[in-house]
Amino acid sequence: MKILFRILVWGIGLQALAATSLRGQELKGGIRGQVTVAEIGGPVPGASVTVEGLGVSVEADRDGRFFIQGLEPGRYDLLVTKQGAGLLSLRVPGVAVTGGVATDVQPQMEADIVELDVRYGPVHAEQFEEHTDL
Repeated sequence: MKILFRILVWGIGLQALAATSLRGQELKGGIRGQVTVAEIGGPVPGASVTVEGLGVSVEADRDGRFFIQGLEPGRYDLLVTKQGAGLLSLRVPGVAVTGGVATDVQPQMEADIVELDVRYGPVHAEQFEEHTDL
């Protein structure tokens, strides 16, 4: 019985300590999401997602997913960029961040269209090896 009482008193003490340490502090929030290509919905790995005005920037993972944490509640503008044949960029204005939660954002970038100069010429059979392990 004494052990149960000590555990109960210890638990109440921890709750009181946590409450006093958080008093006067507002919970921070975050922004998470997935950067995709608008036309096909595929991920944009390595896209840079920057919170304008704060200098906070993260890189999307191979699935295009990103997470920015530790933001004060408020509204933020995001700049999403990806280096390809040229620099693609997308501005996402006014993302609302609330304390204690991560706001979900799904930026969709336009496809990077590259024109190739393709030249055709004669193809000789000896240029190719035969593969039978298909």
